[in-house]
Amino acid sequence: MRRATHLLSLRGASYPDAAASDPAAFRAAVSRWPAGTLLVARRGVICAQLNLACDLDRLSLDEVQASGAALYAHRLRPGGQLEAWRTPDWPGR
Repeated sequence: MRRATHLLSLRGASYPDAAASDPAAFRAAVSRWPAGTLLVARRGVICAQLNLACDLDRLSLDEVQASGAALYAHRLRPGGQLEAWRTPDWPGR
């Protein structure tokens, strides 16, 4: 993610503190995003990528979060700033 941010000349990502301690805050924030990407990792390996602009992918948000998998969501905000949320168990954190 750091390399992609650098190569795309994006400003640094913001990681809201609420996501680290409150999975409900993570879910609430991501569910309001009109677009973005949600990565799902199990045992340190990314096993799924959901497109938050796709209604079909959004249908599985509850199931993915309930599965106990590590989650990382990101989107571009107006002006090109990367906004990201991640659960405490995200690999490489």
